Amino acid sequence: MSWELRVWTPNRAELKATYTPTNPGGIADGFRWSVRGDGNSEQMRFQAKPAEVDIAARDIVQLLVDGQPAFYGYIETAWPPDDGEKREYVAVGAAELLRQRLMDEKTYAEQDVAAIVRDIVDRLRHPAIMYDEARVRDTGGVIELKEGTLVPVYNVIGDLANAVGGTTWGVGSDGTFFFNEPGHTATAGYEIQGLDWLPVEGEEVVTKVCLVNTLSNLEERHGSYDYRPTFAFGASNLVIYQYEAPEHDLYGAEKAYVYNGRLLRLTTPDDVDALTSTNLGDPNKAVDCNDITYASSDTDGSVILRAKLKRVAYGVLALVDIKDVSNYPSIMIGVYHYDASGTLTGYYSKGTGIISSAGKYPLMYYFPIPNRTAYSEVKAYIYYAAAADAIRVHRLCGLVMDDLSAYASSLIRLPYQSPAEVEWQGYQPPARYLTVIGAPGGELTGEVDTWEYELYPRRIRTVARLGSRGTDPTARAIRILADQRQAEAQTTAVVLTRR
Repeated sequence: MSWELRVWTPNRAELKATYTPTNPGGIADGFRWSVRGDGNSEQMRFQAKPAEVDIAARDIVQLLVDGQPAFYGYIETAWPPDDGEKREYVAVGAAELLRQRLMDEKTYAEQDVAAIVRDIVDRLRHPAIMYDEARVRDTGGVIELKEGTLVPVYNVIGDLANAVGGTTWGVGSDGTFFFNEPGHTATAGYEIQGLDWLPVEGEEVVTKVCLVNTLSNLEERHGSYDYRPTFAFGASNLVIYQYEAPEHDLYGAEKAYVYNGRLLRLTTPDDVDALTSTNLGDPNKAVDCNDITYASSDTDGSVILRAKLKRVAYGVLALVDIKDVSNYPSIMIGVYHYDASGTLTGYYSKGTGIISSAGKYPLMYYFPIPNRTAYSEVKAYIYYAAAADAIRVHRLCGLVMDDLSAYASSLIRLPYQSPAEVEWQGYQPPARYLTVIGAPGGELTGEVDTWEYELYPRRIRTVARLGSRGTDPTARAIRILADQRQAEAQTTAVVLTRR
């Protein structure tokens, strides 16, 4: 079993050194590394004498086994070059470099998630990460990305992947970024390979997901107009999307995550359950999501438009064109909230006061949502039209929660009831799934979170774990605690920004 370790400068501009069994430098005792089931390199450790190798912190490294790439990443822990003792070097997968690359101000209209990822990775990736657009495959999921400035690229790509149902992504052992590549299945015979059952892990169970974001300093542009939101008294800028798995009644395990994208969207005609109007012709043209079309006043007098929605509205957006101000018009928009039985739970409104200048008025308000609210009705009341066509309503929309079930469901964690560890004496390339044939109780198939490898001078050992991210209790406890603290810190920061 041959190996080769290549070492580049941190930007991969120069190949510094190559080590092999016949030219090991100060490397001794082999390598230990792990790769995710989808092929993303995670971590590698090896022993070496710093004085006899040219390996520095942040250097890019690639391990090849029998000429095939097995790991690609950068050195996280190195040692002073004058140190003559044998020390442990630690490398982490190259995808982690994307945590230190920040998003710019570019926004993306609705398109396939993969198209957004291609542009982000092509423009903003770390120079040590290679890019081939053919390895970023279309998902069929369409999304828009309107914010993210100075957010780590790693986080944004992770959110985009989760938004379409937990799509896999990372940087492979060849150093190339991948996204939504199909997973394949490896097969092992129970009688031939080593198999041990692992403990069923319950610490990381999540059956209810809360996605949290704020609306602080939010500015929205729809069509040709900017809408600057105003928060009515009692309205919170904290928005929470909740998703429960069917198993939530059994486990009752809840967890909050910060969501970097938009949680709210404008209503479309499909969200409107009923429409009523007074002194307004063609009211459907006010809810068709089009700035150009409009519903206009039939005659002089007040104009009223109400749209009963199928969902709860956090706020209201309206675009009203006042053509004639001779009757001192004013605009009032608001929302009625109802419970499941149709009983009013609350009504809120906010207005402009008397308008003295003709023109188009884009308005956006956020209102409180009482408990038990099941659906809402948005309303526009314009007083007082001077004549027919003196008032035009271009838009009346509610701001409702987007459907993030695909994203939220990818964060659900149920205990895998048959976790197992399968061992090969030899090199088995990573695969996303593993089937163990002839196991007690029948064929066992599961998703492999981690493949672990140990390469010694004369042999190599492969271990795959189904439904478990590792068996060392201390390592698992540290990882779980770190994940919890990170999530709690993020959600606490969001909560503290409430108005």
